[in-house]
Amino acid sequence: MHTGADNAYKEFKIATFYDEPNEHRHVVATAGDHKVLGKLVRRHAGCLKLNEFDEKVAIADGAEWIHRQLQINIPMLDAFILDFYHFSEHVWEAANQCFGVSSDDARKQSQ
Repeated sequence: MHTGADNAYKEFKIATFYDEPNEHRHVVATAGDHKVLGKLVRRHAGCLKLNEFDEKVAIADGAEWIHRQLQINIPMLDAFILDFYHFSEHVWEAANQCFGVSSDDARKQSQ
């Protein structure tokens, strides 16, 4: 494979803004890099007046670039939360380390 638009697959970065009852949802996406997504997130947060919300929480995987872009572009966030899928990977890994790989005790701790 080579660089450019004719690769077999593409990576898109997506960010979603939504309220707690999930009545309002706004999605931004880009085929650009992390800095492009950061600028889109900052612009959209400004349009939504995110800084006026009572609570502002980001849920994302643990990638450093995501955390960095959120800190730079929407610093008014109150908290960063690791998404459930990636959190459960860490729980499963810890259970395997503590109780043995794929043991019954590890499975019990990961349920």
